[in-house]
Amino acid sequence: MAPVCIVSAPVAYWLLATLLFSGLVIICYYIFRTVGPIARLRWQWIYYSDSFRISSEIPEKLVYWEGDNGFVFDSAWGVSPAIAYVPANDVWDAVVPAWMVGRQAEIVERLRKHSHQNINESERGYNRDQPWRLRSPATEAARAAAAREVLRRSDVRLLLVKVAALCIGAIVLCIALWLVAPAAVVSGIAGATAAAFVSYRRQRLGRVVPARRASPDVGSEGAGPPRA
Repeated sequence: MAPVCIVSAPVAYWLLATLLFSGLVIICYYIFRTVGPIARLRWQWIYYSDSFRISSEIPEKLVYWEGDNGFVFDSAWGVSPAIAYVPANDVWDAVVPAWMVGRQAEIVERLRKHSHQNINESERGYNRDQPWRLRSPATEAARAAAAREVLRRSDVRLLLVKVAALCIGAIVLCIALWLVAPAAVVSGIAGATAAAFVSYRRQRLGRVVPARRASPDVGSEGAGPPRA
């Protein structure tokens, strides 16, 4: 037996458009939920004052500054609020630069108050052999130059263009389907209703009542053959 389609073409079209549009909305929502806080943490100072500054960097770093000196703490942004991990009191002086020695309570209190992150102490993850944790104007200039150099690469630019084109195409397709599908459904319903109404009117106006035919058992007695 041949398969029977129980969903008309306009309805299937509308369902496809709804699924695509809903998927796009869900993806955009999760991207916004993930990238939004990261962008705010990365490109904005969390706290800025005359004596110290606190900022965040990708990937998951919390930076404490005093003047031209900075130190990078580990952070975790997968939870809300984010968590920053600082060296525990018994290892603090052994892993931080000289300008932070003996100031664990002061600096941790500033981080707790102004970083908008939960501060957890940890004895692991920090040691003296981590020069990348030290920040200065020279390191910031080098990082900015490296970032510009990456953006100048043709393969990176091509990748960004492809991603942007894919996103724009997906948005345009979903919007087009979302706009056209309801119109197709409404047009199909309206066309079917109009066709049914016109057909009904034609039947009523052009209907011919067939003449009633006499039953063979009903009639005058003389209509039958003469009796012998």
